[in-house]
Amino acid sequence: SGHIHLETVLKWVWAVGMLCLLLYFLYTYVREYQAFKRCVPAQSEVAQRLIRKRNYIRNIRLYEGEAFKTPVTYGVLFPKIVLPKGLDTVSRMDLRNMIVHELEHIRKFDVLKRYLLAAFLCLHWFNPLAWIMYRLYQEDQEIACDERVLRRMKKEKGKHYIYTMIKMSVDEKRHFAATGFGGKSVGKRRILAALNPKRLKVGNLMIILSAGICMSLVFVSVTPVRIRQERKANDTGEGIAEEIKPEEG
Repeated sequence: SGHIHLETVLKWVWAVGMLCLLLYFLYTYVREYQAFKRCVPAQSEVAQRLIRKRNYIRNIRLYEGEAFKTPVTYGVLFPKIVLPKGLDTVSRMDLRNMIVHELEHIRKFDVLKRYLLAAFLCLHWFNPLAWIMYRLYQEDQEIACDERVLRRMKKEKGKHYIYTMIKMSVDEKRHFAATGFGGKSVGKRRILAALNPKRLKVGNLMIILSAGICMSLVFVSVTPVRIRQERKANDTGEGIAEEIKPEEG
């Protein structure tokens, strides 16, 4: 009975931890959503032309807001690209590089992937490797987006894209509900990856390793429970068989 009591306590600890983390993500989402609601429609011929050129099925809308220092993308089914106010000082080439980056995020449904990763973290909050995976995936998602954009660019345009990344490396917090071109996502590893796309990224290996270990832990934790249930069922069946066994002679 003591073993069963311990299992019950651990289940409650896991459930409370999952609920607390889920509430934190919901609170963060609501705060960021309120910031997006304060944005106003924006007019950018450069962005509109790039959207028309790629012929997206989803309706992509443009906004601008004071709460953002670099462009960010918000939403899954109805994506919105939010531009920071005061883009008059940004060159057309820099603006084009930022918009192309956000359009690539939209094409690959990267915002949805962040939501799914947050749900995975809520389920595995007790595993340190899940937190490492969550942290590294956000940066690797930006690196993968940069690589796809640079693959389509010629050499000179690719160099300018990297210059834009460095210039947009401002001190801005990460957004849970959105992807962004600049901010703290522009780290040293991301710039080095853009300069040398073929290099092996340790972050990708850590993500694969973390996911594998997390799945292994789920299997290890579920298997003993299943074995105990089968043994209990077998013991019950044997007991019943002994009770109904006919007397000899």
